[in-house]
Amino acid sequence: MPLRIIPRRDRKVNRLVKRATEVRYRRSQVIFSRGEASEAVYLVREGHIRLSLPGDGHRPGRTVAVVAPWELFGEEALSGAPRRYDAVAGEACIVLPLSGHRMLQALRGSPKTLSVFLAAVEDDLEDARASRNTTRARIARVLLTLADRFGTEEGKRIRIDHWFTHQAIADLAQAHRSTVTTALNDWIYEKVLREEPRAIVITRPGALRKATKGGT
Repeated sequence: MPLRIIPRRDRKVNRLVKRATEVRYRRSQVIFSRGEASEAVYLVREGHIRLSLPGDGHRPGRTVAVVAPWELFGEEALSGAPRRYDAVAGEACIVLPLSGHRMLQALRGSPKTLSVFLAAVEDDLEDARASRNTTRARIARVLLTLADRFGTEEGKRIRIDHWFTHQAIADLAQAHRSTVTTALNDWIYEKVLREEPRAIVITRPGALRKATKGGT
């Protein structure tokens, strides 16, 4: 899971963010490609970024992560390693390029941000453990994770205004697209979800949490 930061809580990181120049990208515009040299990490201000592995002659490309506002991506630049993924704008978005070297220095001197980073690592481990769950449980977990990072609470409901295709959800859940479509349709029929133009509303979050444990 990408590292989420809150600059105003961290003086050193906030200084980098204030000095950065906004860059705007159109939907589907490439920010960087796998294998390229890395110099900058990026902070999303608006919209979302899709990180993917390109396909080859045997396997299609797949989404490995989506990056929400106030999350970093391109952490390879912290060590100068080549880019591991393609980064593409999932919609019209604004990002802030930040020097990888300077961000590394800021993280080293920022206990609060470092603790958030360790929490993100733990979330990745939890996702790896969750991969052993049933397919429907993984899909439910992906939806709840997207709701936590992108959603807006509306009473007991949660609205996810960002648009994610069934294929992107399938990639994140390590499932087939047809399985995702079936699960979403079932939950819509059961009034657990409501699908709207460019949005998903989780109307019964408790039912979806139950599904992550193998419930229906």
